[in-house]
Amino acid sequence: MATRSSRVDLTSPNSRGSQLPSRAAFSLSTPASHRPSTLHTSGFGPLTSHSSSVSTHLSSATMAGTSHRGAQVRWNHEMRLTLCLLWELETDMSKRLAVFNTVFKDHLDACGLADGATVTRLRVQYCERSKTPLPKCWQAVTNASEVERQAMTIKIREAQASLGELPSAPLARSKVPNPPTSTSIKKRAYVQLQDIAPGQSKNESPIPVKRSKKRVAIVQVTAHSASVTVAPFTTPRTPKTRRVDATVLHTCSPSGHQVWLRPDEYAKTQLDWSHVDEASIHLNLSGLLFRYWDENSSIKLENGFIASHFKGYNIDPAPLPSINSRHFPWAMFHTHLNRTRFEAETISTSNFLVWVFRLALKMRQKGARHGRITLINASALDRDQVYHMPPIHKELCKKYAFENGAQNYHGSHEFQVYYRIPAEAVLSTITVDELADLCSRCPSVNALGFAVLGASRDYRTKIRPQLQDAKVALTPKVVCAIAKIISTCGLRPAARVEHIAQIAHMVSDIVQGFGLYVNYSTATEWRQISAIFAWEMTRTVDKFSIDLQQKESLRLAFLDGVRWSCGPFNARYSVEGVSATQKRAARLSLAQPLHILLDELASVKSHLTAYAGEHSVSPPPSLLRSGDNNSEDLSLSEDDSAEIVYDNDGICDIQVPEIGLSCGMRLSVLMPTYRTWLLGCQSPGWALDGVIESEIRTAERSSWYGRKCRGSMTPSMQAEYM
Repeated sequence: MATRSSRVDLTSPNSRGSQLPSRAAFSLSTPASHRPSTLHTSGFGPLTSHSSSVSTHLSSATMAGTSHRGAQVRWNHEMRLTLCLLWELETDMSKRLAVFNTVFKDHLDACGLADGATVTRLRVQYCERSKTPLPKCWQAVTNASEVERQAMTIKIREAQASLGELPSAPLARSKVPNPPTSTSIKKRAYVQLQDIAPGQSKNESPIPVKRSKKRVAIVQVTAHSASVTVAPFTTPRTPKTRRVDATVLHTCSPSGHQVWLRPDEYAKTQLDWSHVDEASIHLNLSGLLFRYWDENSSIKLENGFIASHFKGYNIDPAPLPSINSRHFPWAMFHTHLNRTRFEAETISTSNFLVWVFRLALKMRQKGARHGRITLINASALDRDQVYHMPPIHKELCKKYAFENGAQNYHGSHEFQVYYRIPAEAVLSTITVDELADLCSRCPSVNALGFAVLGASRDYRTKIRPQLQDAKVALTPKVVCAIAKIISTCGLRPAARVEHIAQIAHMVSDIVQGFGLYVNYSTATEWRQISAIFAWEMTRTVDKFSIDLQQKESLRLAFLDGVRWSCGPFNARYSVEGVSATQKRAARLSLAQPLHILLDELASVKSHLTAYAGEHSVSPPPSLLRSGDNNSEDLSLSEDDSAEIVYDNDGICDIQVPEIGLSCGMRLSVLMPTYRTWLLGCQSPGWALDGVIESEIRTAERSSWYGRKCRGSMTPSMQAEYM
């Protein structure tokens, strides 16, 4: 960025440039203030982010004439965006007002403001953008795309041209005056003809210059800066020199990149590729992978993801060779890690949700309006086509071919998927706007630390320690916030094993990524915390579709996720990581999450068994032996264990899960005597509720229920049903 120095008169009232509101780091709950940028339009100079202070306050009548006192301006998105762009112009307030009234003349007339808006109205509306939290109407202006800003800039230029106020010079020029020198032409000619006096330096001027009484300071004017700031007097930094022991100039072919190396480092570059363990490259993934993409991404979600290199292919390409093969494409992975844009053969994903959240926040700060995060079922991918980046990066560093600090990026959470990600592996996709809306609606979600997460600093050394210092514990509100994030991402309660692993993966990423504080808790407390998580996950789901197995699966997924968050990153894929995780989880009474729930279920089972044994009820033998009066005289003996056969040769099959019968029985063909006994059972042990009775009444009204039983229930059948 080109800069120049100018001398500014500090005593002059016009010497101080006003500043725009300070930049703020983007937060999902508290969005950033307007980010100044330079806009270029066809045939016009750049529109820079620079505001000017007005020393005198003009009255509303002077600015826009008299307006109807009761009329109100109905502000919309275009008006606020225009107001924001006008505040960046290097002009006075009267010209801004004139341009604004010209652009929106028809709208202001419809609002009853025939003479246009006033300065006060513009100032009051512009001050809305300094509120905390930022209003939603100004959030859209702050995040406006370059296309919107350029279109509105063209309208502003047209209005300036119609008013005859279009500046002839680019607006990016500094307002610092450059007064002409007071030296006359005669004196300058005389100086050129005179010889230099003895003892006088060539750099000294022979003309005595009177010392100015005005105080001046050297300021640094930046072409794209929002204000003129005084630059501190610092000693210039000396250029970085090469190391003393780096005596070999290594040239990377074919790019021609050169780097000074030590002799031993240069010797490494001449060696062949080392042997790499296949298991360290193709990990046994069981949870989730995440991918961020937006409207500018070359790989979008269209029937899954397909690498940009293979778009248009009608035949599947051959798989990549083994990493220890001479034909392994090291150059392709190096080009990707070196941050060079090209048509890659792989698709970039991550197994760390918070890292993807952080990437989404950064891209939103850069103007990405339609960012999305896709959840991918890792177990549905071909393991041999998924490459973990750290081992590959480690080998590539031996060639000393990275540029722009790419050697410092290890790709700990990056996984490259070769060729394609099928649509069957895609679980769900959410937009960044949905995540932002969740943070604005739920303070507990925003309290996790999204505002800190979007800062442009190193995550492991700066951001995560700051999140850990906040000591956000696993309180019920925080647990509910974790469940809301998971539900928003599209995961729903299920009892499948892979689904449990996916929810546990997200819980682990959120707890570990946001640095939540996990302290010691008893087994009973862990059961209560997990129950809160399961309740929040099923709160928006039909309660009748959630059974005990799904609820317990959610509780197990939560406890298992918290357990894995106790260890280092990617602890599942190394023996040391698993050992460290188990040691810390044991100190938190969380070494065996499954046993915590099984002990509770065993206790519940024993209580139910004891209760059912004390309150069991048997039907009177007289009811079991007496059949319907209208039934045929075809009674069965008590010792006969033959099944009851109906006229339609159907088996008596009654299903009453609430009563707890061991044999499935259909209520629609219930025999009258057994029905009478069921409706008469009102003891707490059986607890026949209104739902069962309603089903029995419905079965009575069925057209084919009137078929009569040919016998009564035998004791053997009674024992079976009991």
